[in-house]
Amino acid sequence: MGRESIPKLSMTSPATYQIIVIGKLDDHWREWFNGALSKLAHSTEGGSHSILTCQVRDQAELLGILNRLNGFNLPLRQVTFLTSKGE
Repeated sequence: MGRESIPKLSMTSPATYQIIVIGKLDDHWREWFNGALSKLAHSTEGGSHSILTCQVRDQAELLGILNRLNGFNLPLRQVTFLTSKGE
């Protein structure tokens, strides 16, 4: 087995995350999330969820995005680290 590369990530590292929330997040809200790319998907159970791909400057900006989503009462389903700027 090969070793997985561990990203060099700190509290001040720029990075890209994928955030999935349950419910519909319209495109006009993109400006609230620093221009994050978004798409709407449907689950096999018939519900919908929104997928945001966000480039953030640091962990504080990521937390701000998560707080905004919480303010919209959209339940958080998943947050996935995709890549850091230095990779």
